[in-house]
Amino acid sequence: ILYFAIDKFVLFKYNLTTRMIEHKWKAIHISEITILTSSKNETCDMLATGSTDCTIKLWNVSNFDCIANFKHTYPISNQCFLSNEKFLVSSCINDGTIYVWSLENFCLHKKLSTHYDVATCLEYDSVNSYVYSAGRDNILAIFDVNKDFENISIIPTLSIVESIYFMKNSKNDFDQNDNIAITNQLGFIKILNSKTKKCTSEINFDKNASKELPVFGKIAGAQDKLIIFDKFKNIIYYFNTSNLNDFTRIFGTNDEIYDVKFINENILAIASNTGYINVLNLSNFQTICLEQHGDSVLSLDYHESGLLISSAKDKSIKIWDVSDTKNITLLSTCSGHLHSITGVVFFNSGKCFISVSEDLSIKLWEINKTSLFHVELKCTERAHDKIINNVAISKNDKFAISVSFDKTAKIWKLPELNLVATLTGHIKGVWCGKFSSFQKTIATSSADGTVKIWNLDTFKCMLTLDGHLSAVYSVCFISNGNQILSGDASGIVKLWNICSGECINTFDCCTSKIWCLEAKYFDDTGLHFVVGSADGDLIHYKDVTKSDIENKMFENVEKINMSNDLDILVNNEKYIEALKLAFNLDSQYKMYLIMKKVFEKFIGDSTIINHILEWMNDLDKNEFSNLLKYISVWNTKSIYCDVAQELLEIIIRNKRPDYLFSVPHFGKYMEEIISYSSNF
Repeated sequence: ILYFAIDKFVLFKYNLTTRMIEHKWKAIHISEITILTSSKNETCDMLATGSTDCTIKLWNVSNFDCIANFKHTYPISNQCFLSNEKFLVSSCINDGTIYVWSLENFCLHKKLSTHYDVATCLEYDSVNSYVYSAGRDNILAIFDVNKDFENISIIPTLSIVESIYFMKNSKNDFDQNDNIAITNQLGFIKILNSKTKKCTSEINFDKNASKELPVFGKIAGAQDKLIIFDKFKNIIYYFNTSNLNDFTRIFGTNDEIYDVKFINENILAIASNTGYINVLNLSNFQTICLEQHGDSVLSLDYHESGLLISSAKDKSIKIWDVSDTKNITLLSTCSGHLHSITGVVFFNSGKCFISVSEDLSIKLWEINKTSLFHVELKCTERAHDKIINNVAISKNDKFAISVSFDKTAKIWKLPELNLVATLTGHIKGVWCGKFSSFQKTIATSSADGTVKIWNLDTFKCMLTLDGHLSAVYSVCFISNGNQILSGDASGIVKLWNICSGECINTFDCCTSKIWCLEAKYFDDTGLHFVVGSADGDLIHYKDVTKSDIENKMFENVEKINMSNDLDILVNNEKYIEALKLAFNLDSQYKMYLIMKKVFEKFIGDSTIINHILEWMNDLDKNEFSNLLKYISVWNTKSIYCDVAQELLEIIIRNKRPDYLFSVPHFGKYMEEIISYSSNF
């Protein structure tokens, strides 16, 4: 059972097995509910709801009545039931007092004033009957329930504790060594021994954490595993307690995805408005977080030499060595633009790259891979009259395209950055421009809802693809330049055939803007493409056309072989086996021929009837329904109806009525059979 609240108004009881809401009732808080806790007994018959209205309300979940109301001085930050069902402990956000409430007479039993600052977490150790509390005063306090909550120990933690977890062994029993795991805001997990008050092991799992960028982690576990949920960064850390250095980092939810690039078949680099670059392993969802940018990362590009380049709103460009995705290093940081850098792209040779910015300029940079990695700015041009949205380079490194809100796309000769042509025709800002790798064509997408295909020799529009109902933010070529994928502001991706100009397929990917599309062909698994959206969705598609064709060919070959086997069985007069195979092949006509031979050759023979009944008894209800459908079809024609009537007689004489009425569509097929039977 899962209990949850929506705002301050409604509480829900949800069954995780049936996936149904079993009950909902009105919460009588006057402000938001911030914490829910259920009692620790087997029936979980009590629920406590803590609110910013400074109260905890106690509910009997058997009849959903509020049985107590505990008033505090400040909004509730933590609460915890004790498994003996006698007490509830709680704390508030503005003082260090811990309140102990009696569940027998529903009044305040005791106040614990050990902390001089806010208590951030409360946990109950049912083995030793201890209550543990930790707070912003950098201490961990232990209270003995059996001694009326006497403070028996204080352990210095040297930092603000965010969460506590009692260690368990491989059998999921509480650790007999009294080890406790704690997390703090500086990204550390520590294992403390409550008896010796010493730290037995620790690891800094988030080296970028600081007082300005703290970790707000909730720790949980099972057996010899620990999980930390960082609710601020939406990251999950998965630890093996035998070796804390052996941990996996999983990115929980993205915010707004601006760009995505394949590093290899299983590794993706993701740029978002969080300011991080998440390098995601698609096979196990382990994530490496690159946090050196100071603002939203807007653009990415990857080169086969193992370099990843990123640009951001912080006006910087960073180049990373991702040849070893487990040990990514920052090689260089480039600056020179005056505003957010909206696009960046490598030359296919890897020797240079181009950047565009909201400062209306386009810049060409040269990479010098000597003993020291060095980047030099070679030339700068004012490119457009309004913000530049994107930039791309042709496969032969001779041309670049920049697109802008000024409704134009411009073609530049490389490496001089000389303007060659200005493409006009869109009636609103142009968001994306891409070169085909196989043909002399360019695709541009615009806020006017169209995709235009341009000839690279004449710089004239060859085709306009019209079908999107909103702005088209991203476009890319696939299938050797014969097809195009385009994504729009409503979360729709369309697949176009360039030759015919027709939309082949439409993918309803998400509910928000599709900022980026990335498609790549891999030798082993074919074409993959990913979609990144403004609502944080990352959708991964794989082209299965080739495998579908191979599967159909295999199925056809298998059917031919089975058909040959069927003929052999009939020739050998193994009619019942042939009947089973024909039914599995869904071959109505061959089934009819076999049944006709059986009834003609074994007329009046009860043995063959018994064999047919045995076969019918092995059919499930859906298969039996198919058999009735065959009989209904045969019964519509006079040349086939004799076999249909013989089979029907066997069924009526030997099958119980209650079974027949439980068969899907039995009534429908019987009506059809009766209707035609009267004619014959």
